[in-house]
Amino acid sequence: MTTVQIKRPGATTYSTVPKKDFFAALEDSDGANDTIMINGSQYALSTVIVDDPDGTGAVECAITSTVADTYIASGNYTLASGLCAKVKVNVSNTGPATININGTGVIAIQLNGAALAAKDIHAGEIYLLTYDGTAFQLRQTSGTARKKVYKALLTQVGTAAPTAIVAENQIGAIVWSRAGVGSYAGTLAGAFTANKTYLHVDDPAIVGDTAVIGRTSADAIFINTSDEDNVSGIATPADSLLTNTQLLIEVYY
Repeated sequence: MTTVQIKRPGATTYSTVPKKDFFAALEDSDGANDTIMINGSQYALSTVIVDDPDGTGAVECAITSTVADTYIASGNYTLASGLCAKVKVNVSNTGPATININGTGVIAIQLNGAALAAKDIHAGEIYLLTYDGTAFQLRQTSGTARKKVYKALLTQVGTAAPTAIVAENQIGAIVWSRAGVGSYAGTLAGAFTANKTYLHVDDPAIVGDTAVIGRTSADAIFINTSDEDNVSGIATPADSLLTNTQLLIEVYY
């Protein structure tokens, strides 16, 4: 928790600022260059003036350039533990990322205390970055729910494993295999989070044939295909039913 105290001109001690009065205390409307203490560190009030038009409690910052997952930003921000910066990102990240705001230094951006994975940051979305004394902790403030997406067209022939024409992949290199007649698996360690994985596969083009998809574990999903007999109506497992069949996987976090 961030503790904020302020000392007015002529005072000899600092007074704690209630949370609801935090931004009013930072306005320095009398121009007297009051001083402020944040988590025990003292600053001239003029160095921590905060732009907070939407009430999020963060300094508005602008990304000025991005090279190889290193974001450079400008804004009225002074590096201090507990202070937030708000940035609209111009480029999605491809792996662990850093940011340098106002030349305060290259500092790692983390999600839940860990280095970022690819596409944890999405171009065009707004994020809050809270400095914890070591790294900036990431929180999204705009856009849709956070998710990783895999979109592909699957084809399976004979006894071969399915092959995928991948249109979009934020999840990773899923390995496809054939377990038996009409039974296939996609595997990737730790990719399919429980209760947060959405799966969809289209049915084959032939009426009556079906494709069923499900989650086996955090490491695997399955697809089963069946061919319905036109006379008996009984469906039996069958191969060669997937031909550029649309597949969608979404993992939320």
